[in-house]
Amino acid sequence: MRAQAFILSLAVGFPLIALGQTGAPWPEADRLCRSDPRWLGGDAAFSVDLGSGRVLWLFGDSFIAGKPNSTRRQAAFIRNSVAIQNGYDPSHASIRFYCQRRHGKPADFVQGPGANWYWPMHGIRLGNRLLLFFMRMASDSSKASLGFQSVGWDAFIIDDPDAEPADWEGRAIPNSPEPTLSSLTRPTVPTSVSPPT
Repeated sequence: MRAQAFILSLAVGFPLIALGQTGAPWPEADRLCRSDPRWLGGDAAFSVDLGSGRVLWLFGDSFIAGKPNSTRRQAAFIRNSVAIQNGYDPSHASIRFYCQRRHGKPADFVQGPGANWYWPMHGIRLGNRLLLFFMRMASDSSKASLGFQSVGWDAFIIDDPDAEPADWEGRAIPNSPEPTLSSLTRPTVPTSVSPPT
C-alpha cells in the first residue's frame, strides 16, 4: 500500500512541479551559441563535462552555413555536429563548433553506416576516455511515421578527449551482430565549422 501511495504522489506531484517551472532569457548563453556565424543552430543538445572547464556539446540536426551571414534556408542541413565550450560560465566562455567536410560542403560529424544517420543520445567522460552514445536512424515512408525510425544504437570510445574533436580517433563498441564503425575511425577529417581566425 505504501508503494502505491508513493507512486500516486509522484504521478500527481511531478506535473505540478513541471507547471511551476519558468524560463527566462539568458543573453550570455545566446551570445555564446551565436558566436560562430556559420553554425546556425542544432537540436537535441547534450552536454558532457570533459573536465578542466571544457564542455562537449552534442547536437542533432544542425544548420551549417557555407558562408557567414547566410540564413537557415541557405545553410546545409546535417544530422549531427559537436562543439567544445571552454569555460563553465557562458558569460565568459568561448565555443568552437565542428562538423565534417565532404566535397567542400558541411557533413555529419559522425557519419552513419550506409543510408542511416546518427543522432546523439549522450556521453560520459570515464578517466582518460570519452564514451559517446548515438541512435542509429533510417528513413521511414510509412503513413504513421514522421519520416524516420530508430533502427538501433551505437557507442563509441574516444581515447583522447582532451584533444580537439578534429583530432579525435574513435572506435565502435559492438552492440549487435553487425557492429558499425563511424567516421570517428577517420575516413574523413572533422573540421571546425568556421576556419580559424
